[in-house]
Amino acid sequence: MRKDEKWKVLNEEVQFIMEQEYDELKRLRDNLIIVRVGEKWGLIDMKGNELIPIIYQEITKSDNGLIKVIKNGKQNLFDEITKQMIPIDN
Repeated sequence: MRKDEKWKVLNEEVQFIMEQEYDELKRLRDNLIIVRVGEKWGLIDMKGNELIPIIYQEITKSDNGLIKVIKNGKQNLFDEITKQMIPIDN
């Protein structure tokens, strides 16, 4: 739901999942949402749980099904199943 130029995430009962407001939302998969606050990106699930903190310059879907994050020019992969960051040789 958009309110005063900010976005909030609602559940199916049209209740706010979390109080956090976002500048932008992008659905990554059915249960995952990439969120932006200011110039930083993070990842939440549909329950509002923060899976990746909102500290990254970029978050995208990778070809291997993992999620690629970039911070300070360094890339890592996030495995949503294990909830672990996997370093990429930079």
